[in-house]
Amino acid sequence: MNNVTPFHGPALGVGISLPLNDRVFVSANMSALYMIGVFDTKKNTRYISDPPPNPFSGGDDPFEKSRMQQYGLNVEPAIGFNPGGGMPIISLGLRFQWLRVCFTETRDYHGGTDEWFDDYLYGVFVSAVYVF
Repeated sequence: MNNVTPFHGPALGVGISLPLNDRVFVSANMSALYMIGVFDTKKNTRYISDPPPNPFSGGDDPFEKSRMQQYGLNVEPAIGFNPGGGMPIISLGLRFQWLRVCFTETRDYHGGTDEWFDDYLYGVFVSAVYVF
C-alpha cells in the first residue's frame, strides 16, 4: 500500500534549557498541535476481499482520497554537551509523539468523525549543531 498523508496546522509549545555545568546542559520541549490533511491512497495499490479492480475499467477507487484531522502532543527531553573551541554542540534525546487521528468525511465504509485512532511515534535522536 502506498499512502501519502500531508498534514498542515498550528502548534504551540514551550521549551526549557538548564545548564548542569559549564559544558553540559539538559533541555525539554513540549508542544501541542492540531493539523488537517488528506489521506491519499494511490490507485491499484490496495486490495480488499474482492478481486483486484480491472485497471482498464475506468472505475474510481472509493478510498482514493479522504479528509482527516488530528491533534496531539510532542515531548522531547535531551541532554547536551558543548565542548567549546569552535566544536559542534552535541545532544542526545528522546522523542515521544501522540496523535489522535480521525477521518472527517462520511463514506460508505466509515461513519465519519465519531471514531478517533491513536498514533504513536517514539525514538532516540542525536544532533550536532555548529554555532558560528
